[in-house]
Amino acid sequence: MGGPVLATIKFVGISLIIILSGAKMARYGDFIADHLGLGGLWIGVVLLATATSLPELISAIGAVTIVKAPNIAVSELLGSCILNLSLIPLIGFASKRGPKISPKFERGHLITANFGLLLLAVVAVFIAVEGIISLSIFGIGLYTPAIFLIYLVGVRRVFIAQKLYGRPGRDLSDERVPRRRAYLFYGLYAVIVVTASFFLAASAKEVAAVSGLAESFVGGLFVALTTSLPEATVLFTAVRIGAIDLAIANLLGSNIFNVFVLALVDLAILDGSLLGLVAPVHMISALIAILMTALVSLSISSKPGFKWRQAWINSLIASLFFVNLVFLFGAG
Repeated sequence: MGGPVLATIKFVGISLIIILSGAKMARYGDFIADHLGLGGLWIGVVLLATATSLPELISAIGAVTIVKAPNIAVSELLGSCILNLSLIPLIGFASKRGPKISPKFERGHLITANFGLLLLAVVAVFIAVEGIISLSIFGIGLYTPAIFLIYLVGVRRVFIAQKLYGRPGRDLSDERVPRRRAYLFYGLYAVIVVTASFFLAASAKEVAAVSGLAESFVGGLFVALTTSLPEATVLFTAVRIGAIDLAIANLLGSNIFNVFVLALVDLAILDGSLLGLVAPVHMISALIAILMTALVSLSISSKPGFKWRQAWINSLIASLFFVNLVFLFGAG
């Protein structure tokens, strides 16, 4: 019994370090954005999304380079996308006034969501294709340059949308922090997150080994949950001060960054194309993330008066989250 208990304690301890430090890092990242005068959509989709997704980046790279567990890396990244999308329906419950999205800014969110759909579609297609024939050059999957291109074009479109629609409402900076202190503490917490995230993948593989659970399930649930909690912290902080647009921008931006990380991980792996080394069940996770993103787009663009439609969409999103867990659990 000592093995499973010790492995669980280690995983929980590392997770707490990442959660607490990641939340602080995301907050100081917003202070930096405030000092730089960046717009709300740009803050959410680029800077905050990068900050809150740093645990996914480091743990995924560690999973393939140190632990040699590509299934944990891919399930973690796709699982984080699914968890982020699952958080969006909670905005209505967390906000006392309900999810009020700026009509002008709605288009900016839809742009991010559409690029997320495109990136996830690339992943789903190549997981299916790589199971039949390898499409790679020098061990780098052909999907990697495609993901890089789509992500950069998407970020550019978000920048244009920011210029067109301006900064929506308030940001997370409900207090003034000196510039030097913001940079110092952002760097400090980033170092802590990076260090802890390297150990997270190894701890997750140990939990899978001693518990008998599939690596895909451990990565898609436990690791994804740990690395997604900084996004959840930003979400509830933003909703508390009424910055609904910023909360949604951060979650959707984190998703496109997670797929971008998948391409970075492919560059880091030396044993061949990343998607060619993982279980086919990850294609189902990618397809579920696509369906959830489409439902979130419908939710964002729905008229405020159609409460029954919002409830229907939210129920479907929650159901798809559990469907993904069932498939990952069955993969073992």
